[in-house]
Amino acid sequence: MLSGQESIDIYLAPQPSKPLYYRLAAGPNAATKYDALNGLVSDVMDPRHGRDDPTWNGEWSSETRVDVKNKRWHLHLTIPFQTLDVEAPTKGITWKANFGRNHALPREQVDRAIWSSSLTSARMEDTAVMGEIVFE
Repeated sequence: MLSGQESIDIYLAPQPSKPLYYRLAAGPNAATKYDALNGLVSDVMDPRHGRDDPTWNGEWSSETRVDVKNKRWHLHLTIPFQTLDVEAPTKGITWKANFGRNHALPREQVDRAIWSSSLTSARMEDTAVMGEIVFE
């Protein structure tokens, strides 16, 4: 997990009927990456239930470019559909997703912007508030 530092967090649920979502995160340092799969453990008595499984290591890549002059950085992610255990989506297919930006501030503070949230939940992993991606 890349908490407390500059990073982009992506949550993808490509099969909304299944309780699985993938989490990918990357920071401006190319070596700073995190990935996990959540939802594999269905036994509510298991302490891993509802938690990221960081032992899942998906095939994906990230490239970053830091623009010091303009004080910004760019991230390009490549995630093969096979990594998400799905076929390439066809027209009308809907995925659930959420995207977040963690911006490091002075005094170990982090400003977090989230694509999809609600008044009752700002948790990115909350599938009830994830946005929808509809493929055309």
